[in-house]
Amino acid sequence: MEKVILENSYEYVKEREQSQDFLFVYDVKRDFEKTNLKRINVLSHWHKEFELNLPGSSGTFALDSEKIIFEKDDILVVGSEHLHSIETDEFNPYYSILIDLGKISSNYSLATGLLKNISYRKLPTLIDKNSPTYTSVHQLCNMIIDGKNNNNVSQDTLALLSITLLNILYESGAQKEDEDMVNERIKKAITYISEHYKEKITIAELCKISFMSESHFIRTFKKKISLSPIQYINELRLEKAYELLKNGHSVVDSSTQCGFNNQGYFIRQFKKKYNLNPSMVKEKKN
Repeated sequence: MEKVILENSYEYVKEREQSQDFLFVYDVKRDFEKTNLKRINVLSHWHKEFELNLPGSSGTFALDSEKIIFEKDDILVVGSEHLHSIETDEFNPYYSILIDLGKISSNYSLATGLLKNISYRKLPTLIDKNSPTYTSVHQLCNMIIDGKNNNNVSQDTLALLSITLLNILYESGAQKEDEDMVNERIKKAITYISEHYKEKITIAELCKISFMSESHFIRTFKKKISLSPIQYINELRLEKAYELLKNGHSVVDSSTQCGFNNQGYFIRQFKKKYNLNPSMVKEKKN
């Protein structure tokens, strides 16, 4: 299949380098109408500009080593210098917005602080209609496309629209980073539990590992795992004890090896989970 390198083609790169403008809008469908292709297929490329794509069709988006299936009207986000390619399923209207972060930052002091950090933020790669930022991002993109194509707004207005758009994406990226950080902290707690379930485990220890306050840790753990930390520890210990019982270990041995210091409590919890007395597991094996 024939492929076209759009915004990274020699003419466009040269145009952007020579221009003092910080903002470029490309009508991708119009450029592909010069070919005999029945879909838009942009070859892998990269550039210094920050990019937003508004494909009018579903398709496949490759960003670095990640492949993403997108739907019609999803918004695709590409950071500076990231390798990417896009292939649509249909030949529909498609716009690409490129923003030169260096140029907009040097020309507008309002952007300096924001854009100094945005390249280091883990930005969203796909914004779909379920995203809380979708409506505002989509509206801003359309305003930029309309203003740029019809030349009916000032450069200052385009700069303000672009900075507002970037700020929304930056804040969205901050939320994503916070969520990723929380997930990693909960994973650390789960790993610790799996390695130390035979020992006494306190909430204080898990909070220290997770760098969270007790109330925040318990609330977050339950939200992520659907069990409280104590419930999760007990569930894991009971499953480990069940395995020992199946392998011929005694009830006392199985309970103590799995961190239960109170045999009566162990039996009650075991019967509650398995609807079975632990001694019956060993009997079934025999």
